[in-house]
Amino acid sequence: MFSLKAGVQNVFDNYPDPGDFEVCCGRIYRSDSVTPWQGALFYVQASWSSG
Repeated sequence: MFSLKAGVQNVFDNYPDPGDFEVCCGRIYRSDSVTPWQGALFYVQASWSSG
């Protein structure tokens, strides 16, 4: 049996507004934002089972 899964998160590549706080380590977005600050994420997962 073969299984293939694909998905996407934040398909429109949205970013949160920059935070108004002390910037640490080069970070400009709040880590508690609802919109992910990493941008779009695409993934594919494949699995195979014999039996």
